[in-house]
Amino acid sequence: MALWLVLVLLPVLVLWLWPRGPLRLRLLLEDARFSLQAARLKRSVQGWLRQGALSLPGLFQLQLRSRPDSVFLRYRDESVTYRQLEAQSNRAARALLSCGRLPPGAPVALLLGNEPRFLAAWFSVYKLRLVAAFLNTNVRRGALTHCLQTCGARGLITSPELLDAVLEILPELQDMEITVWVMGPGQFPPGVINLHNLMEEASENPLPCETETPINLLDTAICIFTSGTTGLPKAARISHLKTLMCCAFYHLCGGCSDDVIYMSLPLYHKSGALLGVGGCIGIGASLVLKERFSASQFWSDCRRYEVTIFQYIGELCRYLTNQPQNEDECRHKVRLAAGSGLRPDVWKEFSRRFGKIKIFETYGMTEFNITFLNYTGNPGAVGRGTFLYKRFCPFELIRYDTQQGEPIRDGAGRCHRTSTGETGLLISPVTPTSPFLGYVGSRELSEKKLLRDVFQLGDCYFNTGDLMMQDDLGYVYFRDRTGDTFRYCPSSSRLSFAITEHFTPFMFAGGRGRTWPPPRCLRS
Repeated sequence: MALWLVLVLLPVLVLWLWPRGPLRLRLLLEDARFSLQAARLKRSVQGWLRQGALSLPGLFQLQLRSRPDSVFLRYRDESVTYRQLEAQSNRAARALLSCGRLPPGAPVALLLGNEPRFLAAWFSVYKLRLVAAFLNTNVRRGALTHCLQTCGARGLITSPELLDAVLEILPELQDMEITVWVMGPGQFPPGVINLHNLMEEASENPLPCETETPINLLDTAICIFTSGTTGLPKAARISHLKTLMCCAFYHLCGGCSDDVIYMSLPLYHKSGALLGVGGCIGIGASLVLKERFSASQFWSDCRRYEVTIFQYIGELCRYLTNQPQNEDECRHKVRLAAGSGLRPDVWKEFSRRFGKIKIFETYGMTEFNITFLNYTGNPGAVGRGTFLYKRFCPFELIRYDTQQGEPIRDGAGRCHRTSTGETGLLISPVTPTSPFLGYVGSRELSEKKLLRDVFQLGDCYFNTGDLMMQDDLGYVYFRDRTGDTFRYCPSSSRLSFAITEHFTPFMFAGGRGRTWPPPRCLRS
């Protein structure tokens, strides 16, 4: 029987390998290796769950027990250990609790910049079984009010530096019965609570364990707002499980506990908070947190902090290649750059100029569990979509009518898959193990992201809105966006329409990488 299978399959394998046999064989081995790595990682995540780490902050607790005095965060000239951040978040939780207990699951918005206080506030909200809603620090007035209304915020934590934005709408917040806390020293007007003073008086002892445990892995842990480029921002629900799975990002990239990760992306985005912070927690490494990206200071920062991993979006790498040469750019320890939206020409120049840095390009979404990982390092591709990969992260490319702005359906109302090399709409099945939690407050907006009866009656797929192409080697390329917002198409030399929410890790979560224009806080 075995000999018969060999005789049948061998000619098929030879025909498939020819004429690019060595390349196809190498890619097959890479696919198998990555699949094994993903399977091992899945077992590791199951181990986290067995040990009681049921969310990203829960995994922080797990790392805290094994490395309490290791440096977790480096910010400016300050070093913060796991133990110190835990103590600060405990004080913040007790300070919030002293103002009155909110019901479990009540949203509390965070309007904080890239600083340790963001993490302390986030973890304190988690400890009280509340839902943290991350606000873009650039939104003001009407947009800010809209975000708070959309997520149903019962409270707002901000900093002295961003208080002016809150004071502009303070009367509206009072009408909405939103409590405002300021996490920092200073004198504040009536109607604003000085959380800093309450924290100074609070104990740093842990709260009772029962208040720290999420009710269900699929309960909403945080809300992250979409960019709002096609209208006002929408609050996407992120589950406890998804935040935990994001912690696997640097495992897949090849990170380890000895690494030092450089992170300048905004914490209100999924890439910064979940992949940057969460990925760092996942491997027990140290994180260099920058308030904003500076191309002129980047390499000197890398030498100063002994950075080994750099988390990017494509435009940051372009900024670096446009900088004048300096001696620091070749005297660093950076070995890995992980991110999304890197153009092929910038990729090649970055690799040529800055040394042997492995580039790990990704694609993903905020709202849903689809992602691609370019683990073979092919410039221009967002990842691979082989049979093995689709076992972990199922997706389809279907034919799409760009004039009508909708998928092409036949007489029976069914969609059709694209052929190799044909551009199509990227969709992914919605299942009990890969649910779409939707947006806060608007069932209609959530329903618009779903396609039903795609291949058979009763099926349901998430519509990414992105047009992709898969070649004969299994590489997937971003081609265009069906909406009306800009993103640079990595595989061409033109601007294309796209939405931008940052990338995510394997199997569970996402966010597309903002590449054009970059957030104001990222520009050098």
